[in-house]
Amino acid sequence: MRSILSASIAFLGLAACQTGLTEPECAAGAWQTYGFQDGVDGRPQDYVTRRVDQCARFEIGLDPALYETGRQEGLAIFCTPEGARQAALRRVGDIDLCVGAPALTFDAYAITRNYVRAESAFTQAENDFARSVRRLDELERDRYKLARRLRKEKDEEAREKLEKELARTWSRIRETRIDLDREAQEERRARRRLREASYNYERVLDDILAYERDAVETGYRQPPPPAPVGPDPVPPSAPAAPAAGPVTGTPAPDMGFPDLIDSETPAP
Repeated sequence: MRSILSASIAFLGLAACQTGLTEPECAAGAWQTYGFQDGVDGRPQDYVTRRVDQCARFEIGLDPALYETGRQEGLAIFCTPEGARQAALRRVGDIDLCVGAPALTFDAYAITRNYVRAESAFTQAENDFARSVRRLDELERDRYKLARRLRKEKDEEAREKLEKELARTWSRIRETRIDLDREAQEERRARRRLREASYNYERVLDDILAYERDAVETGYRQPPPPAPVGPDPVPPSAPAAPAAGPVTGTPAPDMGFPDLIDSETPAP
């Protein structure tokens, strides 16, 4: 169930990533579909004004009633634990719209959003650290080349220029090393935060899976048999009394069991 819902939300998310409705989309007039997409993304009710403005550029009007119908249908998906998780992964949605939703919905949104932020922060810290490492390598190569040129240079004026350039390179190397130490510490902190956020994210994934499993089992449980049509049956504690009559020659009542003796077998 989750895989189907996830695929549907992912498809809708691609459409929602557009900057706005194009002229062919406005001309198509699929207002309920567009409202549904915005509902899945957790857009508020006044988001319709943005859609109105987008289609107004092409002098095409929007049906707000159909849009709102679709948005409410989309919100029904957004305000589920899995829908909130998917929206948080796409960095969209206002979870405050989900009044009365299960507590797991709010937990899934908050924990997933924290995980996304921690992952982004770690990626940024990792890139900053790697960039400083590359910068330091370049400066070290420049220092090595300047030092070689300085050893071979005989002209005093040229040597003086090389010495100044070498001093500036050494200064940049020291600054880069300071940046590298700071970024290494930030990378370790970001890694630790991501580890904690990943742990919480994996737990909420398990909770969502259990929640959906319970929902499926509840939804497909065998319904109780329908009530009998007609007069009320006699309660089991008060069975109907058999009709009065002579015992001899009275045939046994039909209890619904098959005959134990074949009717074609002759009597002895």
